[in-house]
Amino acid sequence: MNEIEKAQKLVDEMVSKGILSNTVTCNIIVDALCKKGEAEKLLDLMVREGTKPGVVSYQVLLMGYTNEGNIDGVMNVLDRMQLNNEAPEYATYTSLIVAFAKNRMVDEAMRVLKRMEEEGVKTDLSAYAPILKQLLQMGCVDYAKDLVDQAIGKTNG
Repeated sequence: MNEIEKAQKLVDEMVSKGILSNTVTCNIIVDALCKKGEAEKLLDLMVREGTKPGVVSYQVLLMGYTNEGNIDGVMNVLDRMQLNNEAPEYATYTSLIVAFAKNRMVDEAMRVLKRMEEEGVKTDLSAYAPILKQLLQMGCVDYAKDLVDQAIGKTNG
């Protein structure tokens, strides 16, 4: 039995004993499964069993995908949050931007920033700062300057 099968068996046992209704317990399992790329299955199970994933559940999943560098997973979770009326807030978006930027994943950080702006979440210069820092560390001065101009235009306009 592999780790995923063991985790699924544990989840099934928790469901049968009524333990899965505890969101904190689910978050611990989501974090572990995230490392295996299987966390969304648990969220699906939570929903089927009547436990509504909260913002923390989604944030655990988002950070797991971010740590894996899985931008598609991040975007899917953001979509799912929107569908479940758990709209990501400024702090959620900026945490993702910081994590991607720290891992030198500037394109991914930019996608999150763009999504943040498209969703109407107000940005400020601090939302751009982690990306700018990484660009400068990578020697991409011209790109960083363009981004500064963009940031100033959007935050002042």
